[in-house]
Amino acid sequence: MEQHLSNERTFLSWTRTGLNIFTIGCAIGRFGGTSNTSTTLTDPDSQKKPLISGIILAFAGILCLIYGVWRFVRNHRHIKHGTSSYSPDIFGPIISILVLMAALIAIIIIFFIV
Repeated sequence: MEQHLSNERTFLSWTRTGLNIFTIGCAIGRFGGTSNTSTTLTDPDSQKKPLISGIILAFAGILCLIYGVWRFVRNHRHIKHGTSSYSPDIFGPIISILVLMAALIAIIIIFFIV
């Protein structure tokens, strides 16, 4: 029982993280270009930058959610069948951090270079 609760707690952490990233992406995409500065009024591309950035972050959040579900189902199957082939998950967090870093670098490039 303790292993199932631990697995569920980890799943909820991945879900919370993915939803937070997704929500931030939606907020940036929706409210990022609503400034009434003169740059916003004269540059039509300035309206697209927050939308593209929001889509990138929302996609990263969805990937995090998918990974959390995959990991939960995989661990649940191992716990249910009693297989003790536990291996610490080193690739998931590393890949998640790399995806999030790539998303943030893309956002920086979109806002400051393009």
